[in-house]
Amino acid sequence: MATKLTSLIVAFAQAMGKGAGNRSRRPPLTLNIGLDFGTAFTKCVIRDVANNVAYPLFVSVAGQSTFLIPSEVRVGRGSVSCPLDATHDGQPVSYLKMALAGLADARDHKAWIRHVEASLPPDATTPTHIEALSVWFLARVLAAARSFISEKWPDFTPDRDFCFVNMAVPVAHAERPDLEARFLGALRKAYTLAFGASIPAGSVAALAEKLAAMRVPSELAERCYLYPEVSANVQSYIKSPAAKDGLYIFADVGAGTVDLSVFIYWPHESNDKPLSYLAAQVLPLGSSQIELRAAEGTKHTVAQLRAAKETAQERSVAQELRSRLDSARDSLELEIVQQSETVLRRSRELLRRTQFREMQILLGGGGLCQRPYVDGLKCALRNAGIMQPPTLPLPQPGDREFIWPRGLDRETAFRRLSVAYGLSFLHATLDPHRYPTEMEPLPPEDDYDDRRYRAPTKDEM
Repeated sequence: MATKLTSLIVAFAQAMGKGAGNRSRRPPLTLNIGLDFGTAFTKCVIRDVANNVAYPLFVSVAGQSTFLIPSEVRVGRGSVSCPLDATHDGQPVSYLKMALAGLADARDHKAWIRHVEASLPPDATTPTHIEALSVWFLARVLAAARSFISEKWPDFTPDRDFCFVNMAVPVAHAERPDLEARFLGALRKAYTLAFGASIPAGSVAALAEKLAAMRVPSELAERCYLYPEVSANVQSYIKSPAAKDGLYIFADVGAGTVDLSVFIYWPHESNDKPLSYLAAQVLPLGSSQIELRAAEGTKHTVAQLRAAKETAQERSVAQELRSRLDSARDSLELEIVQQSETVLRRSRELLRRTQFREMQILLGGGGLCQRPYVDGLKCALRNAGIMQPPTLPLPQPGDREFIWPRGLDRETAFRRLSVAYGLSFLHATLDPHRYPTEMEPLPPEDDYDDRRYRAPTKDEM
């Protein structure tokens, strides 16, 4: 169905090009950017929709070619820069994504907002400052994507061709209209700067002033979409021959956060939303917490602990460092167990006991490791009565569809790129979903005969 819909969309775009009065002109291109705005790193994948070929975006950061763009800006003497600039100095401002979310819910995001407020210019307000920095950063990333597009397709023009963008947001954010509006507004302004206007240079104050006066053209606004991170992350599984109906718990472990969700995948003809989320939570327990916690109260720097973490199996790592990293993992694992149990309790209320026990595990993210994340999640599942849940890997796309650079460790790279890859499909072809707030409480078991929201039993699969 998705392939047929994609063909129809491309055919429509080509028909529009042929009807524009110049039949000798080539049909319009239809491209789609998957934008994974991560807490620590941002990634992009650009898809040629007509040929079903996707390209990860590589950029130069600190003189190295990489697909990992640090999600930070630096503010110095009133000007702003990002890792894509040759000169990138000043006061670092990280966690832009979480600060942007915090504008709608400051109580749960005090630390994120406080981190950005440290760079607040005189006479500027916190919301205006955070929005300006976030939009500017996203615009720079999209401009890098546009540069790749111009090199790959030299005759590309935004007025004649179609370039859409899907940006990921956590399920826990996407289900809230206030947060959705804030993220979508930032994306639309960033897209307008990168594809329709120009990205302002100079002071943060001048940038904020320009954004306040900006009006996003409707034809550009209609090319920008949001999609839940987990839904994007599992696209490689859903679109693979291995995909099966069922109940899943998914942990997406990034450097800054863990996006934990329980969902049902049930693409039945009577079900208009194949992905139904039972519970979701964004946890500030990403893999960088291992070295951050290990460094507390010691003479060692976070960089030293990070290097030790990444070579923990080597004898060259001092026993003291290994002990501190182990203690940090222990504390993180305890929190992972506690938070996972909360998510499992919420989802349990919407399921029969037999369904709940059929839960399967999907894992992803660049920060994923056995301890504390896999061990902590499996401990929570055992505590909930799910003793040996199957753990499923995310399939990698084929060589003809995903253009891999030579020498890249594909398994590790795809764990980081899977969200951007899933977002690179046209929004109209991505599976619709229900959020946890849309789910109905479970009626008494004897009277329950509504298959729309439940995972099928083994006999029904």
